[in-house]
Amino acid sequence: MCYEPDAVWTPTDMNDQLTLDVRLNERAAATNTVLPGLRVGRLLTIGERYAEWRGTSDGRLVFDEMRRRARGLRERGWTHYSHKAIIETIRYDRAIAVGPTGGYKINDHFASRLARELMGDYPDLAGFFETRELRSA
Repeated sequence: MCYEPDAVWTPTDMNDQLTLDVRLNERAAATNTVLPGLRVGRLLTIGERYAEWRGTSDGRLVFDEMRRRARGLRERGWTHYSHKAIIETIRYDRAIAVGPTGGYKINDHFASRLARELMGDYPDLAGFFETRELRSA
C-alpha cells in the first residue's frame, strides 16, 4: 500500500522533518503500511536500517561485489584501500550497464558498515579498510 499525504506540507527545518516523520509513521501504523526507516513510535537507527538493507537484493549484490573487488585489489598487492572508492565504482559501473533507472541503492552512511562487515567476515580482508569509531548505533 502506498502512502498519499492528505495535504502538501514541506518541512522547513529539522524539527519540521521530525514532525513529518512522526505523522507519516502514525499514518503508516493506521493503514498497515511499511515505510522505510520508520517503525511505530520511533525512527530506526542507522544500524537497523543497514541490517534491513543488507537483507535486500541490492544489499546482497553490493556486498558480494565489494568483496570481489576488495579481494582483487588485495591480490594485486594493495594492503589497504578506500571502501568509499569501491562503492563509487560499483555505482558507476552499474549506472553505465543499465542506465539511469537501474542502479543499485547504496546509502553513503552504510559504507563503513559494509567495510566492517567484510573485514569481520573475511580474514583475508582484515585491516584492508580504514574505519573510525562508530558514533551511532
